[in-house]
Amino acid sequence: MSELDELWGTLRYIEDRWRSADRRTLRVAFAELANGRPVSPSRLAELAGTTAEQARHALKSGPVGLDEDGNLNELFGVMLDATLHRVEVGGRVIYACCALVAHCVPVIVNETVRLESTDPVRRRLVTLELDANGVRRGSETVRACFPTPPAGPDMDSVRQAFCSHIQYFADARAAAAFASQDERRRIVEPGDLHELALATVSRIWS
Repeated sequence: MSELDELWGTLRYIEDRWRSADRRTLRVAFAELANGRPVSPSRLAELAGTTAEQARHALKSGPVGLDEDGNLNELFGVMLDATLHRVEVGGRVIYACCALVAHCVPVIVNETVRLESTDPVRRRLVTLELDANGVRRGSETVRACFPTPPAGPDMDSVRQAFCSHIQYFADARAAAAFASQDERRRIVEPGDLHELALATVSRIWS
């Protein structure tokens, strides 16, 4: 089994977390979030062609983030609060919980995006241009880390089990230093990360 083959189990873990969510209703909110603004239940109902009550139920059906007014401000790790992964979509700025979700954004919204990720080892900015088909522009030295499936107590926290491991690095040495700190971490090429993103969107949001 190749290291990339090991990682498909992680996608099954992510898919299981969203199995009970009303994904048909929630999916339409991505475009609104990509505009850099939270989505109210009434706006979600309008976008999805459903009732406000059904929209409120959809917001409770999956692991989403809501602001203090009950508006959607995080969906599938696409969020409005700043993280290490800044995604620019048509001049508008949103954020992703991890490098994989950043790769999912151009696939979901079907737009070219500029990704700026902070290398957690070197504290340098990694910049890539992505579209639905993959990496359009970026340094050949860039690498990413991706975890094998979590187990035990890590299963209870998606941030701990998943997001905190998926980072971008300016070069292979920085990625290797990060990977050496946890036996679940594997170093992958940006193109492989995009392949995993395509599979993630297909399994969960298609």
